Amino acid sequence: MPDLPGRAASGPVAATPHTAVDRIARAASEVLAPPFLASLLMAIAALASGVSGRTVLAAAVAIGFTIVAPMAVIVVLARRGRLSGHYVPERTERTPVYVGTLVSGGVGMVLLVLLRAPHALFVVMGGIATGLVAVLLVNLWWKISAHTAVAASVAVTLAGWLGGPWWMMLTVPVVVGWSRVRMRVHTRGQVIVGGLLGVAVALVWLPLLR
Repeated sequence: MPDLPGRAASGPVAATPHTAVDRIARAASEVLAPPFLASLLMAIAALASGVSGRTVLAAAVAIGFTIVAPMAVIVVLARRGRLSGHYVPERTERTPVYVGTLVSGGVGMVLLVLLRAPHALFVVMGGIATGLVAVLLVNLWWKISAHTAVAASVAVTLAGWLGGPWWMMLTVPVVVGWSRVRMRVHTRGQVIVGGLLGVAVALVWLPLLR
């Protein structure tokens, strides 16, 4: 499969949106980005057993330590020029970011144990941590699409766990994968491998939710 034009050493170079389709691709990539999809999954897992002060707090802790705190640091570093962007497009910059996210998420897990958070939330966070480690290891040698990996993992988890209308979520990784290729930040191969990795992680953890 040929690479797209504008390819750099660690992957394609993001294209500046010129057409309406390009703008749609960029909007899809932002709206369906890993932080938002992972937050959705954690919120559903925390509140699935019922809405109470404890479950709402558990959702806030999980999202705060796994998503908000790491993203805040990333945004600050990106604005200071220490990182290439808020989604860290450069493969060589990703390892410390992923490790930091794992550490922050680990602190969150300790707090969730003290809060006696719902079982489903621990399963979901375990899946997120597994996916993060898998992407980190692959990215040591080759840049894959973390966007597509997270989208596929979240979609398969929600569809397999809750069923019904959640099966519609399986369209999300397709849209995300298309957007990443359209924006030239990933090749088709990087998107496909990311999607397969996300599906594999979801299938490993999904039985624990049933």
